[in-house]
Amino acid sequence: MAAYEVPGLTLTYPASADISTSKFRCVKLNSSGQAAPFAAATDNPLGILQDAPAAAGRASQVMHDGVSLLEAGSGGVTAGDVVMPDASGKGVTCTVGTDTTKYAFGKALSSAASGALFACLFDCKNVGRAS
Repeated sequence: MAAYEVPGLTLTYPASADISTSKFRCVKLNSSGQAAPFAAATDNPLGILQDAPAAAGRASQVMHDGVSLLEAGSGGVTAGDVVMPDASGKGVTCTVGTDTTKYAFGKALSSAASGALFACLFDCKNVGRAS
């Protein structure tokens, strides 16, 4: 199955910096209300960045739920996997009950090797830990 998107709630936030390399990765909300890149696998995802703002203060489109393309992290993902972000905001397979300090936020609808895009059904509006 090819990767596809079904946009859900998408809001605009100012970028915290040049986050152009974070397109189709999870971003977080910083204390200034800006979309910021992930710094750790335990960061709480705000949503998936849909564009590539190249400077601080530029508008960034963040999808909070729906089906979005997401870049696969190390090891890739398989369709049906529960997904969580890694330390750079890429989607990786989550082991529920083991990855308890991380946030399970979606399900892979297609498979992808590391660095490739896949379709992810997700909801970041009230995301919980993978316990």
